[in-house]
Amino acid sequence: MEYRKKNWMFTLAVICFFIKVAASNQVALTRALFDENSYDPKVRPVKNLNTTTTVSIGMTMNQIRELVEITQTLTCAIWAVLRWKDEFLTWDPADYDGLDLLIVPSDTIWTPDITLYNSVDEERGFTEIWSNTNVRISHTGDIHWMTVAQTQTTCRLYIRDYPFDEQLCPMKFGSWVFNVDEVDVIPVTDEAYTDKFIDNEEWELIDVKLIRHSLEYDGGTFSDVTAYVRMSRKPNFYMFTLLFPCILLMVISVAVFWLPAESGEKVSLGVTVLLALTVYQLIITDNIPSTAEYVPLLAQFFGASVVLLGFSVMSAVCILNLHFYGCFGARVPKPIRKFLFGYCAPILCLKPHIRDFLEQIEEMESKGTGADGKTSHMPYHYTRREHMQDVPIVNGNGKTAPMGDTLNKSLEELRMTRLDAKASRQEEERNAMYVQEWQLVACVVDRILFVFFVIATILIGVFIFELRPEKVDLYERLRKKGY
Repeated sequence: MEYRKKNWMFTLAVICFFIKVAASNQVALTRALFDENSYDPKVRPVKNLNTTTTVSIGMTMNQIRELVEITQTLTCAIWAVLRWKDEFLTWDPADYDGLDLLIVPSDTIWTPDITLYNSVDEERGFTEIWSNTNVRISHTGDIHWMTVAQTQTTCRLYIRDYPFDEQLCPMKFGSWVFNVDEVDVIPVTDEAYTDKFIDNEEWELIDVKLIRHSLEYDGGTFSDVTAYVRMSRKPNFYMFTLLFPCILLMVISVAVFWLPAESGEKVSLGVTVLLALTVYQLIITDNIPSTAEYVPLLAQFFGASVVLLGFSVMSAVCILNLHFYGCFGARVPKPIRKFLFGYCAPILCLKPHIRDFLEQIEEMESKGTGADGKTSHMPYHYTRREHMQDVPIVNGNGKTAPMGDTLNKSLEELRMTRLDAKASRQEEERNAMYVQEWQLVACVVDRILFVFFVIATILIGVFIFELRPEKVDLYERLRKKGY
């Protein structure tokens, strides 16, 4: 037992010794590099000013925090790895018991002024995006700086296909002061790593490409590495909250053409649906940026739906006008009857409803209605009244008596009253037929407009969502914009 205790004490003493030696070596190396050599972190770490410092940038996309359509800004969380060579931070590991790696805070050495050109972060300047983490220094002078950043950049949105759109948002990293002959920025790989990416509920990350550019500015030629974040919108939320309600409202608007004119609710139903659709359109305009360059697909569909609903309201007014036009006592013109009842009604499956009525009105016309639409007994009635005084009346003795006889006049008036009642009854039947005829005209026109409305709605939906123009090359579009 005593022997085992001595072994543990000996092992612990050896470990403490090596830790002390290593710590002393790190302290000695730090003093030698920074104090004895008078290291200045403000000076570019090259012994010859004509030497170019090459900064390699690697990136891992950690999270897409938010993409605000109204302000067109993208907020991301990224992990970055910056590598360069510092010619003043080299040593021989043999002089420090094999110590070949040193870890120090990043503010103690020279770090490249890599800035985010298109940053719009109001809390921090675009030169203060990197966190002040430690750096790893190799004995050869190679610097390995692993840092994190939360970026907030501008992103010109391409909203023509909204909400089925893809966006390409650039993040341009480069030196703000040093030109390409002094500090050259290059990507480590062609794409950023996305294996640690945290899924976003609204956007699906497609890829993040890293492309180097060398551009001319007023101060000379500067290099940069642009990270192109390509993502597509997840449209399920917008389909269930905006698109499906719009389709449902369009289905309800069909009821405007099925609702009987006698109910008096055709126009009010159409106006109600139109107002509801207008409210949804206002919701869309509040969530997308105002631009005159493109009109989003969803906005196009809602706009076309508003036009169709406005058409349905106007058609309801016209149908009501036709429905009650027969109250004025005019008959439907013959060309219109021939076109609607002869051609349109059979196609629209309305012939059985109209056949019986046409037979009744034709029978009524054949019994006594003239070409001018009036019954033939009315002229006869008034002719008899005009010539009443000239008609001889025979009395019981076989002699004629004057028309002024009271009894004969009463009999004649009774006969005229009966004729008047018959004429009034025929007039009422005829007017009822004309009213019903105009109602059938309104029914046929209503069915025609219903078919037109359904076909127009389907064609507009297919044209907007299926027959879209070819998708543009987002990289080429950004290149033309100067990215």
